[in-house]
Amino acid sequence: MSYARFTIPLFADLTSANIAVERCTRAHNRAQRTLQHAEREEIIENAILQDVTQQLKDTLRMSIHYHKIKLEFDQRTAAYLAVEQKIVSALSAVRSAEYGLWKAEANKKVAEQEYYENQAAAQREEREKMARERSSYHGTSGREGSSSHQRRPRPTGSHTKLHQSPGKQQLTHAQQIASFLVYAEDGFRNYSTLTAFPSPPALPCRHQECASTRADRALDACCHDIRTAFAGVTNLKVWRTIFHPDRFCAIKDHGLRIEAQRKAQEVFVVLSDMMDGVSG
Repeated sequence: MSYARFTIPLFADLTSANIAVERCTRAHNRAQRTLQHAEREEIIENAILQDVTQQLKDTLRMSIHYHKIKLEFDQRTAAYLAVEQKIVSALSAVRSAEYGLWKAEANKKVAEQEYYENQAAAQREEREKMARERSSYHGTSGREGSSSHQRRPRPTGSHTKLHQSPGKQQLTHAQQIASFLVYAEDGFRNYSTLTAFPSPPALPCRHQECASTRADRALDACCHDIRTAFAGVTNLKVWRTIFHPDRFCAIKDHGLRIEAQRKAQEVFVVLSDMMDGVSG
């Protein structure tokens, strides 16, 4: 009886302890499961965090690249605006140059008109002077017969004057040179439309070699006539370029082109010699 009295309470305590152990075991198991679940969530969240971090890095790189592109865009825009301003300035300069060219062409036309008017007046004056001289000559020499007039020797070099126009025969040699230079400068502006080669005025030459080579020359004028025609010209280099034979390749007519190139070659050689003499 006494034994049961002591063992029954101990059994109750043992039962309570077992129940408490089971409860603690279940609580521990729940805590373990919770820990495992939390660890899995931590792994997932860490992966998400790594992904977000990578996205952030990519965004930062894209932002830096964007700023670089934006800076380059701003620089290119500024350069384009600068070029556009240059174009505006160039257009303004072109318009100004066109106006200057138009004004110069107008002045040139006025000067040409005055020159031709003065040339015509000089020709009229020369014709009137020659008419007066002929009238005076016939008045003082009327007693001479026509046969005596026919026996008068023809001057040397008259064959060259037969190729000159009547107006040109009435001009002085200096006027013929001036007319030749003007005609050459105006006629050689467009070689393709050239219909006749402006030749320097020719005079009887006292040099024997010029007379002996007359048949071989393309020009009536000899080298001395060419030197005389360009003696007062300062821009020999420009004139030599004008008379360069290659420039006459633009002439369409074959015969005229060959003839013009031969004549231009003779003038070109003399001008080259004159330039060498000036530079020497």
